[in-house]
Amino acid sequence: QLTYKELTGIKGVGPAKAVQLMAALELGKRLIEEPYKDTIQLMRPEMVYDYMKVEVEMDTQEKFYALYLDTKACLIKKQLLFVGSLSSSLVHPRELFKHAVRLSAASIIIVHNHPSGDPTPSKSDKFITKTMMDNGKLMDIEVIDHIIIGKGRYFSFKAHQVL
Repeated sequence: QLTYKELTGIKGVGPAKAVQLMAALELGKRLIEEPYKDTIQLMRPEMVYDYMKVEVEMDTQEKFYALYLDTKACLIKKQLLFVGSLSSSLVHPRELFKHAVRLSAASIIIVHNHPSGDPTPSKSDKFITKTMMDNGKLMDIEVIDHIIIGKGRYFSFKAHQVL
């Protein structure tokens, strides 16, 4: 999570070493994501967690993603929609569904993280999920799950039958 400026502030880490470290971390992230490059089928909550945990598990800000799927639950596109503060993000249905329509997505999985590490849904999370599902029904684009990622664990609205 360290920035270039923070890295160069560490004794013994100069500009060249900081760039090397940042590049190595990015390469590692890409290698982890590589198995998902071809056809990614996201049928179960644990598959979504495995796919997204590297992206958000250690973040200090809340990030809200949409995974747009085709009719066979294969990933069309992963889209970062919002970045929030330490404890919240602002989510608008128009942003979520604008991309879904453009991509001709059949369904959507919503994913966001809780920087606190506790994936238990808040009242706001439940409200957002219901709002997105209701909008999806109107547009005939199913919101099939909302997964909240914490540190080493996740909460699936679908698995907990909250949807």
